[in-house]
Amino acid sequence: MLVYKHVKNLFQSSKGIQDETLPFLTVFVDSNVYVSKGLYIPIINKATDEKKAKEFLSEAITHGAIAAIWPLELPLPQLVPNHFPVFFVQETLDALNRLVTYYVEKTNETSFEVQTKFVLPRTDNHNEKNCTYDSPVIAILKELENKLANSSQNKEEGGNSHA
Repeated sequence: MLVYKHVKNLFQSSKGIQDETLPFLTVFVDSNVYVSKGLYIPIINKATDEKKAKEFLSEAITHGAIAAIWPLELPLPQLVPNHFPVFFVQETLDALNRLVTYYVEKTNETSFEVQTKFVLPRTDNHNEKNCTYDSPVIAILKELENKLANSSQNKEEGGNSHA
């Protein structure tokens, strides 16, 4: 299972509490999804309206986010509690890719008693409050989902997914 220290190793710039053992049971990108102990990663960029970004983060916190990965280029909304862990990155989609790759490598090396669940959009027409992902983003999300699925399948079969 992913914990705070794993994410901190990948993304150094952060604020909020620094509990190395804080578990993330879910990693999610859709603020509409209800999760337990979630790490929220919004797929947003400069073109995203600051007001929408604020709404997405507020909704994610309401729906179970206990931490977030946030783009440096957008100001962190004031609604974020001081203790709420936030990891700052240049680009959130790249951060998600790095996190999935790290997690797959870690699960191939070590058996976690509890697995972190990654909740990624499953449709080509994802539409969150009139914000749609473009085709390249959807392709990357599908690729990451396949990477996670292949890793799980290899673990179940007792194999190692390293090439």
